[in-house]
Amino acid sequence: MASTYDQLLAQGYAEGYAEGYAEGYALLLLAQLEARFGALEATVRERVLAAGVEQLQGWAIRVLDAPSLDDVFRDARRSQS
Repeated sequence: MASTYDQLLAQGYAEGYAEGYAEGYALLLLAQLEARFGALEATVRERVLAAGVEQLQGWAIRVLDAPSLDDVFRDARRSQS
């Protein structure tokens, strides 16, 4: 059985890994957005950096063929109805 210290250490490592993974995903998406659409407003950068991995993945797929920056962030559920 792991000690409380070991459990907290493992939990901290897992949380740090997840945060780093999401941050890396966000930075890559920001680079893609800038390459495709030019300089980004601060609000766009903040939105990307605050997003979770699942949302970032959706945007990363949409950036490939979205005709505009707004289309990348458009709610996919609304566009399907």
